[in-house]
Amino acid sequence: MQLPAALALVGGSMEMMGSGGEWASKHFSAASNTARIAKTWGGMMRLYGGFLGGAAGIVGAVFDGYSAIDAFSRPRDASGIAYAARMMVIGTATVMGATVAFAGSAPSEADDGAHQYRVPQAGYRNGRETG
Repeated sequence: MQLPAALALVGGSMEMMGSGGEWASKHFSAASNTARIAKTWGGMMRLYGGFLGGAAGIVGAVFDGYSAIDAFSRPRDASGIAYAARMMVIGTATVMGATVAFAGSAPSEADDGAHQYRVPQAGYRNGRETG
């Protein structure tokens, strides 16, 4: 059972690095390399952290499933029910956590840089009407 714990620990560490990247991108000038790199790596760290957290949940649910099958094969129905319930709870939490992690790692609409690539309208130059 150390594998799910190790995956969750590394995933949590990557989430903290993603939060650090978010902090750095907010406290440095948006045009600086530091802010751009922090924003890019912060999102990737959150995505990787969410993936590892999801993998930890899947591995834990599989181990609990095997334990439930083993408990039901012996006359230990209460333990089997407990393991099966834990497997379902971990599976549901894994799906929800992975969804939140993947959605949280995506760039927001304000950060997509679309304002830099707007095509000027005909008859306007630098925001002024040309005659």
